[in-house]
Amino acid sequence: MAAIVTIEDMKTHLYSEIMTTISRNDNTILQAGIDTAISEAMGYCSRYDIAVLFDKAQNGPDRAKLIAAVKDLAAWEICKLANPTVNLELFEALQEKALEWLLNVQTGKVVPYGWPYPADDEATNYNENNSIQYTGNTKRSNHY
Repeated sequence: MAAIVTIEDMKTHLYSEIMTTISRNDNTILQAGIDTAISEAMGYCSRYDIAVLFDKAQNGPDRAKLIAAVKDLAAWEICKLANPTVNLELFEALQEKALEWLLNVQTGKVVPYGWPYPADDEATNYNENNSIQYTGNTKRSNHY
């Protein structure tokens, strides 16, 4: 699976020279920040088909907002190591905004257009391939 965000993609959120300075030319530091951000975003989007959403090679749903949110989270992870020339308050605010959006996706307040749901699992008694989920308690019979 090709990661939805790469080090090269981060250039829209952090200048190359800033990333080089922060990481001291060690791309493993940058990749660790990106991997942490992707992992966090996956946790919020678990109701959707993660394999499709987070695979850069997949065609399909509009993921621009998801990619921007992952980049904001990754920028925060990378900038935590930063020197004083980076505006940490800006990145912290962007990180909080990204988490708020992901939380709205998780709770169903935001339903991104075209995002795929996982395939229905026949072993369960509910349809995983749906945005609306409902359950109930087993009917009881009381005898006196």
